[in-house]
Amino acid sequence: MGSEWRKGVLSEIAEIVMGQSPKGKDCNENSDGLPLLNGPTEFGPSHPLPTQFTTDPKKYARVNDLLFCVRGSTTGRMNWADQEYAIGRGIGAFRHKLGSAHQPYLRALIEYHLPTLLQSATGSTFPNVSRNQLLDLEIDIAPENDSGAISKVIGTLDRKIQLNRQTNHTLEKMAQALFKSWFVDFDPVIDNALAAGNPIPPELEARAKQRAEVLAQAQTEAGKPSQENANSGEGDNNPPAYLSPEIRKLFPSEFEETEELGWVPKGWSIKDMTDLVDTVSETYPLKSVDKVIFLNTGDIEAGQFLHENYSSVDGLPGQAKKSIRQDDILYSEIRPKNKRYAYVNFEAGEHVVSTKLMVLRSKGAVSSKFAYFVLSRTEVLNELQRIAELRSGTFPQITYKELSLVNVVIPDDQEILKLFSSLILDVYYKQQFHLQEQNVELEKLRDTLLPKLISGELRLPSTADTKPSLKATTP
Repeated sequence: MGSEWRKGVLSEIAEIVMGQSPKGKDCNENSDGLPLLNGPTEFGPSHPLPTQFTTDPKKYARVNDLLFCVRGSTTGRMNWADQEYAIGRGIGAFRHKLGSAHQPYLRALIEYHLPTLLQSATGSTFPNVSRNQLLDLEIDIAPENDSGAISKVIGTLDRKIQLNRQTNHTLEKMAQALFKSWFVDFDPVIDNALAAGNPIPPELEARAKQRAEVLAQAQTEAGKPSQENANSGEGDNNPPAYLSPEIRKLFPSEFEETEELGWVPKGWSIKDMTDLVDTVSETYPLKSVDKVIFLNTGDIEAGQFLHENYSSVDGLPGQAKKSIRQDDILYSEIRPKNKRYAYVNFEAGEHVVSTKLMVLRSKGAVSSKFAYFVLSRTEVLNELQRIAELRSGTFPQITYKELSLVNVVIPDDQEILKLFSSLILDVYYKQQFHLQEQNVELEKLRDTLLPKLISGELRLPSTADTKPSLKATTP
């Protein structure tokens, strides 16, 4: 491909496979066949989370291909293929002709030229880009050594950003495990009941036996109960089995039977989610700003925000309307099982969200953190998915009204709720927020470097160097 920078088009360095959708009768959600991608609904922070499969794939993406949305309001969204996928007509798969080591450079090229590409897209309401438009995209082509060096630098930054996201995902799971232990499995109440010799309901006997074994093992290993040694044995994301006497005394030591949820801690109340949160729809003052951070349903996933990119107000899709605040819950109305939800743990004055995202806000009696962990439970998502399919099978969707079908048990002692919120904030969310801030800085660095690297303004040593340093040259 030459040894000097030169003008050219994308087809000189890349191959593109445009997707083709299989027939509906050949698609399923039962993991039968090859995972199918139709658009960014299945995109995750780095690679897809497929929900559909097909037994008759038409077009394929290979491992390490760059997946690119070519249709609709999300044109330009990208993910990496971590396995072979069938791709529908909303997806294109890019691969560098020099191999996967040059894929980060290819992605950086496309990101850099994305505004130009979107300007050339057809469609008055939603942009669409064709194969020819992609292949004919005019670019500055870097020689092989420079392409490899750019891939190394951009790839390193991308991997660090992804590692931080994975760590935040782990922290999210740990916080959910604490919620489940206290408010679903009722572990502290079981511990108190065992200590007091109170009867254990038949439905909770298996959990009580497990708790007794775990606590006994912890005492044997440590000589006394220890938070450092007393893990529940069910996985690294579980909270410590042992709770201090100060915490345990906040919980009751008996259970009572209810019609809605069976056996629950004595004295606790049963509410539905509409008792805890309101749905709010405050229109964002778009006429007062030039740009905002727009979030659609595909821009959040399992508690994570997938981008912090600004968009021009003039180019926003019609569903960009709602304002959000810190402590709000964002919850997709579409296909609950896709886990498009997030808790807003930051000042959000520059964010505007799609009308397809419910904005849920605490009514005050119970914190939005507590409500968020109820709504993010797998069992709740599965039940809401079932309800959504009954409402509208072809396009499963829920509304705020369906949240009234989600019941939850609330402690009578507000100190328990305050303690839970404090632990979540201090132990988990502070770490998450730190990593999110770090990612913002890394993304700023990446955005600063990218145009200089892609244009050749900043040149790098060859890929043989372990730690390439930057030096400015004339391209």
